[in-house]
Amino acid sequence: MPELPEAETISRQIRDFVSGKKIISTSVNRDRAVRSNNSAMQFIKEVTDSTILTSSRRGKSILLPLDNDKTIIVRLGMSGSLYLKENNETNSADKHTHVIFKLENGDELHFVDPRTFGEIIVENGHNTENFETFKGYGYEPLHESFNSSTLHKLCKNKKSSIEALLMDQKNVVGIGKIYSDESLFLSEIDPRRPAESITKKEADKLTDAIKEVLSNSIESHGTSGKDGAYRDAFGNHGTFATKLNVYQRDGKNCNRCGATIEFVPFQGRRMHFCPKCQK
Repeated sequence: MPELPEAETISRQIRDFVSGKKIISTSVNRDRAVRSNNSAMQFIKEVTDSTILTSSRRGKSILLPLDNDKTIIVRLGMSGSLYLKENNETNSADKHTHVIFKLENGDELHFVDPRTFGEIIVENGHNTENFETFKGYGYEPLHESFNSSTLHKLCKNKKSSIEALLMDQKNVVGIGKIYSDESLFLSEIDPRRPAESITKKEADKLTDAIKEVLSNSIESHGTSGKDGAYRDAFGNHGTFATKLNVYQRDGKNCNRCGATIEFVPFQGRRMHFCPKCQK
């Protein structure tokens, strides 16, 4: 968390504000936020005085291609966000603001990350397939290339759980705990099942569920969980939390059958599901 819908939301929200705007100054308040670059000074040098062409997304990352043939990659990590502070806004920067890009019109982009797992990286060029950051990345789940046949092939001979397969960025990008839980609920598949047990018919249903859940979350500007850490580019919470069926609803009644939502430990977190609906 944040996942694909949160990154897509922010990318869309800032696009019209940053496209064609020059970065006139860059401030790094915490070196950890740019740790994968050679140095904070080198990072500042590579991006300042360049113009942002647009904003886009790859997986859970926001991309800002520049006119100097470089691309800023904002990895949101566990709690990161890219906040747009408009020229007429008087609020001071959040205490967890680690990087500030000041644009020529007075607007600012603030990289805010309380837990500091996120970071900003500069890559050469604009082709994401050539970026070391995305080496080994899998399918974009909202792209037409990701279909039920693709998913069924990914599941073949995989003994790991279907939830683990969906969360592995080498298979499908941008899906974490929230949206794997919710997609598996919608498709009525138990998240603990071995991926290799998924039939072609189930893969059809799961593919549709993934696309539906992600699209609906984007329409709701993402999900702000119980901690409220995620905020969009304007500082607002995403509202998809009101539509969640299983994620963080353990102990509550299933919206479909009335059974009690359960959870089991999974990769240091929780795997949420309905023991009656999901088989």
